[in-house]
Amino acid sequence: MCTVVCIICVCAALPDILLQDIRSFFREERRVRKWRKMIGIGGSDWKHYVRRKPNVVKRRIRKGIPDCLRGLVWQLISGSRDLLLMNPGVYEVYLFLIFSFQKVTLVRFF
Repeated sequence: MCTVVCIICVCAALPDILLQDIRSFFREERRVRKWRKMIGIGGSDWKHYVRRKPNVVKRRIRKGIPDCLRGLVWQLISGSRDLLLMNPGVYEVYLFLIFSFQKVTLVRFF
């Protein structure tokens, strides 16, 4: 409570532009907290939350996914995270094959 009062006192003396930056920072932090709560640790709560509150999920997606969570959320929405977890090592094998093919191609051309 004291922190909020102190922030308000300090903010009263700041220019409007800086005040807007502070407000947008706290707004973004609040959004990230809501998204983290909705996702859970490593995406564990995602499916449960989508089934329980689909309209909230839809509204938050339309407002925008925070940058720090965008990659994970896209994996959860598309189902690619489930595929990655069900098939451990397959992605790494494909990466190895692609890079080894690129090395052969580079050697052939140069």
